[in-house]
Amino acid sequence: MNVFVFIGLLLVSFSEEDSIRMQYHHVNSKESLETFISIIEKSDLPVSEVYLASAYMQMAKYVFSPYSKLKYFNKGKDMLEVFISKNPNNIDGKYVRYLVQSNAPSFLGYSSDMVSDKIFIRENINEADIGVSLKKMMLDNLSNE
Repeated sequence: MNVFVFIGLLLVSFSEEDSIRMQYHHVNSKESLETFISIIEKSDLPVSEVYLASAYMQMAKYVFSPYSKLKYFNKGKDMLEVFISKNPNNIDGKYVRYLVQSNAPSFLGYSSDMVSDKIFIRENINEADIGVSLKKMMLDNLSNE
């Protein structure tokens, strides 16, 4: 399915925030990542900042130079940490950080918040303004790690 058609279908089915959350989980190539970045860079929704930060970190997979890889990763990490420090009770920030930390190479030393983020998400997800199917997916992703 064409990425743009898929994204269009998502926009009709979910709130704008839930659409961004869902699109994030369907990024699986450089092309889909670039499309995702171009969409969320134009968004003024607060949740966009979290997913844009993660998208920058994911871009490290698609560049060759170790310097560029680290540059992308650190740019996204810094964005994410600033967002979380300003919004410490935001489920999306904690969820994305958890996913990033659980998948980051150990030599990056970015794994110190996994346990606390997982606990926070489980304790607060029911009150979050997130669609039920996305809440289930988030909890399933926590269980799979």
